[in-house]
Amino acid sequence: MCNTFQRPAVILLPDGDSLVNKFQSPNFVSSGEEARAAARVFEHGQPAGSRIAELPTTRTRYLPLKTWRGTVGVLGLQFANPDEKLVADQEQLLGAFVNQAALAITRALLTNEAKRVEVLQQADKLQKALLNSISHNLRTPLASVTGAISSVLEDGHLLDSSTQRRLLETAHDESRRLNRLVQNLLDMTRLEGGAVHVKREPCDVQDVIGSTLMQLGELAGGRQITVAVPADLPLISMDSGLIVQVLVNLLDNALKYSSPGSAVEVEACIADDQLRVRGSNQGSGIPEEELERVFEKFYRGKSAGTSTGVGLGLCICKGLIEAHRGRIWVESAQERSEVRFRIPIGRV
Repeated sequence: MCNTFQRPAVILLPDGDSLVNKFQSPNFVSSGEEARAAARVFEHGQPAGSRIAELPTTRTRYLPLKTWRGTVGVLGLQFANPDEKLVADQEQLLGAFVNQAALAITRALLTNEAKRVEVLQQADKLQKALLNSISHNLRTPLASVTGAISSVLEDGHLLDSSTQRRLLETAHDESRRLNRLVQNLLDMTRLEGGAVHVKREPCDVQDVIGSTLMQLGELAGGRQITVAVPADLPLISMDSGLIVQVLVNLLDNALKYSSPGSAVEVEACIADDQLRVRGSNQGSGIPEEELERVFEKFYRGKSAGTSTGVGLGLCICKGLIEAHRGRIWVESAQERSEVRFRIPIGRV
């Protein structure tokens, strides 16, 4: 267009309550008066500027880019002086440029709106799927707890003591599982709201791992978990409650996705002024393309299958470790997966 008319040009499009330059010739001269003229054209949908009754002293002729949607922008063609004009053929050509520019902008707007609608539809589908998954994972342990307790209350006189105990143990384990799920949902809300504050204090890593195993309850008791922590490991300055949450989620994942009967290993050591922790398990491994995605919120890998959970555990681990100014990552071989994290040991 600039070459056709041998004059500087500008195209302005709305952005919120103002007009912004989407294209401007290098030699186009901007000023407050020019900006006010363009804004007036956009507001009223009528031409203004050079040789036009509206703002005739402005060097730039501003034309509204109008379609069936209304005014979608403003095109400006700058002259050497306000009295300069175009010949008839150029006037017709300029009108064609204005129409084509308006149609092109409208098509782009419609394309962007279609993409936004598609994104919203996908987000709505994802939200519904997540709500269904969360509802299912809440209802399943709740139904087990309710069923077990109801059996004891209603048919206790028909059940021997070992059966009653087994039902109560089921209710106890399922209530713990339900509590972990609710805790993860609350933790995710706290992380996203910036409400997680690390309270460092001297901690014994052995005690932290012991608390983790206690929280896992029967899930940990039924499997072999080997712990390797040097006897001379010093006290570490960290938030023990948050690190317990990290380890609970890591071991819960390791137990769910490992081969039945295989051991889960936990190791801790000090290196380069950092506490380094490694959790590993035998299983199908994690495909390389999933190694980074496993830390995404609500992401569940292909190997998750029908296992319980909504895909928050590792995302929460990442947030809590980063709150300690540390790093967490996953390594995987063909039949082995490892989650490693490290945090600065601080000063005790």
